[in-house]
Amino acid sequence: MLNIDTSIARVSRTHFVGIGGSGMSALAMLFLSRGILVSGSDAGESEMIATLRAQGSTISIGHAGENIPDNIDLLVYSSAVPEDNVERTMARKRKVLEVSYAEALGMVMRDYRRAIAVSGTNGKTTTTSLLGIILTEARLDPTVIVGGVVPSFGGNFRSGGGETFVVEGCEYRRNMLSLSPNMIVLTNIEEDHLDYYKDLGDIIDAFIEYVTRLSKNDVLIANADDMNVTTVAQKSVATRVSYGIKDATADLLAKNVHADEHGQTFSLYWRGRDLGIFTTSLPGTFNIYNILAASVMALHLGVEVDVLRRAVSMFTGAARRFERHVRADGKIIISDYAHHPTALAGAISATKSAYPGKRLLVVFQPHQKDRTIKLFNKFVDALAGDTETVLVEIYEVAGRNEAQKEISSRDLIEAVKKQKPDQNIFFAASVSAATDMVAEKLVDFDVVLIMGAGDVYKIAKTLT
Repeated sequence: MLNIDTSIARVSRTHFVGIGGSGMSALAMLFLSRGILVSGSDAGESEMIATLRAQGSTISIGHAGENIPDNIDLLVYSSAVPEDNVERTMARKRKVLEVSYAEALGMVMRDYRRAIAVSGTNGKTTTTSLLGIILTEARLDPTVIVGGVVPSFGGNFRSGGGETFVVEGCEYRRNMLSLSPNMIVLTNIEEDHLDYYKDLGDIIDAFIEYVTRLSKNDVLIANADDMNVTTVAQKSVATRVSYGIKDATADLLAKNVHADEHGQTFSLYWRGRDLGIFTTSLPGTFNIYNILAASVMALHLGVEVDVLRRAVSMFTGAARRFERHVRADGKIIISDYAHHPTALAGAISATKSAYPGKRLLVVFQPHQKDRTIKLFNKFVDALAGDTETVLVEIYEVAGRNEAQKEISSRDLIEAVKKQKPDQNIFFAASVSAATDMVAEKLVDFDVVLIMGAGDVYKIAKTLT
């Protein structure tokens, strides 16, 4: 019988519950690429499910015990699927090994000589995507699972034949502790997922447990400019390699950063050696940090500087990570996944830097009532300013309604108005209402920045 320490080389048929999610669908594609038979289920149809069906998966819409084939030897479930789900219950009755998405990733990682997990509050998807592209350009042929669509991968998964596996290691519910990396990249650590964690101290403790599992032969890439990352990194016995912009002692240092509407240029210094000027189309200081995080891992692995420079220059980002569209009338529509206050503020700042003098309209949909309550003041600080703003009602994920009290985007608007009485900020009860509002306002603006992790991206799709 299979157990949690089993290599997936021994797996012949797997059923995925919640197969349409970004991580789950990518993992299903990885299993298919290994010749493993895949079935699955989800609540509704999606592009990901259509792609998986085209690759040979059998997928049911809706959950039922009969969805599970008789001869599966592994069931993988999404973190959004509860323990009493009928398919999970059926698997236990059949004594089939039942593992979470993160645990299944941990099983996969054990088969690779270089198992890299990119972790942190913000920047995971962009850093993972870029690192995958750099290593591909360096002909290391990595396998990559990423939380967003990467155009050059044709999706959220790259099937590689090399010894390198790159994946996002999410901290939600301590999921990263189920992984088995021998190389970790830490981007930043802030308060988030406070529906699960008690406070920032609890989050830091989880990351300490994560990095202390690395041995002295393993590698930890750390952001030297992030105090919480530094605190965590000091607890690890692994080989530590750092990056930064402010800390001059960092192994990889970015200097002379210059931004304009075409992107950014900057100089890199690797352990004191000038690597020359690099260019990126990505805006914002936060993206310089993402580039540094991916680049320092690549340099540690021996990637040549010219290969690194070319990959950084060609990388245009993952879908919904500052994804830009220019309409026929010249209006610029930007869709971004930002849903944490720091990411929100960073995206607004980046847009202003990229398009100085342009008239900017900000659209934001908060994600989860619990997050909005616990980070309320930080959201207010991020939103308050001189930019006209539309706030869409808070998006709630089914099965994750942990908030202890009611809250609305209207409450954020009221608090912003107290801080900035002259700011124009408006409420939209739904994405549909917001779409109509933005379409009407568009004549007065040059750039529209649309942010959120829910279904607010539909506004961008409609406008473009």
